[in-house]
Amino acid sequence: MLYRPTVTEEAEGSGMESQARARRATVADLPEVVRLVSVMFADLGTATDASWAARTGRVLAGRLWVDVGVLVVDAPTTGLAACAVGALHHGLPSPRRRTETTGYVEWVVTDPAWRRRGHALSVTAALVDWLVDEGAAVIDVHASVAAAPLYRRLGFTGDGPVALRRRTAS
Repeated sequence: MLYRPTVTEEAEGSGMESQARARRATVADLPEVVRLVSVMFADLGTATDASWAARTGRVLAGRLWVDVGVLVVDAPTTGLAACAVGALHHGLPSPRRRTETTGYVEWVVTDPAWRRRGHALSVTAALVDWLVDEGAAVIDVHASVAAAPLYRRLGFTGDGPVALRRRTAS
């Protein structure tokens, strides 16, 4: 199924409407997805290595369209311009949501050569659609300050509980 976001996409700063259309990734796309995610981590100052790339590719291949969704935009030349990766989580019943399923936006990245053309919006909107279609009652994201406007444009708010984290030694 080809996801077509309902949001009118405009390439920021250009005034031109984006023709980017997100599609569901296939296993054949996963090496490019891993490459893009490595670009994202490099932008965040975190190095990746061949071991991480191989493990990530195996995990994505094993869970693709089971509990992990990957939406992509093809680059006009070759490879992928952008991707968004999210996961479904199945928790316990809560009176605060209609299902036990929640979604999490894990990674959103656009190749530096294709930024500011609406691709991140396209893949993220499509990912949100997929998470909702799969029954997610709540979708969470941990956004950078720079990415927060994109998520707000898609209906994300800061009215949820405070996210806290405890790191373990492993």
